[in-house]
Amino acid sequence: HPSEHAQREVELRQALAIYREPGVEGQKVIYAFWTLQWLLVEQAWAGVPGKWNEIESVWKEALVEARKSPGTEFLEISYIQSGLVQAKIVQAQYSEAEQLALESLAMRLRLNGPEHLQTAWGYHVLSEALRAQHKFREALQAHRQALTIMRKALPSGHPSTATALTAVIRTLESADSSHALADQVSLADLSQWESVF
Repeated sequence: HPSEHAQREVELRQALAIYREPGVEGQKVIYAFWTLQWLLVEQAWAGVPGKWNEIESVWKEALVEARKSPGTEFLEISYIQSGLVQAKIVQAQYSEAEQLALESLAMRLRLNGPEHLQTAWGYHVLSEALRAQHKFREALQAHRQALTIMRKALPSGHPSTATALTAVIRTLESADSSHALADQVSLADLSQWESVF
């Protein structure tokens, strides 16, 4: 509910201010930034004006916090980056979205490995950034990676798999409507999808 999200946003911002006073650092603060970013994305998708623009500053603040712990990587940074990728796509900053998605995916691969569900979501976010640039072949490859992991990690019919499949359909529809389907996607590409299903 939008008003609940707005209230939670206020509370999280108050908590972050309290964390800064006594010098609380690290995981708790970064987790709070991740939660704040999630709330901003939810509000942005609900049409609350200006919320997409706030996500980048949350990401930057989280990076500053992460740098206070040299040698430690916080996986939540990659989650925050995924929200920023969505914002960059909405703002038509597609190449930045792709770069952030690649960085997020690289971190997920390093920290979780290639078969982890969060790695699948990293591929999913990358596919969204690629589709926005009409890089349909690359987007479909990222979709396939995401779905391959999800099919192994999740039970049949899981909502996350349905979300990923819906994204594949959007990519194919976008490629078809831009008349790029035949140019960018071969029958050989499509035949590789049999292994996913």
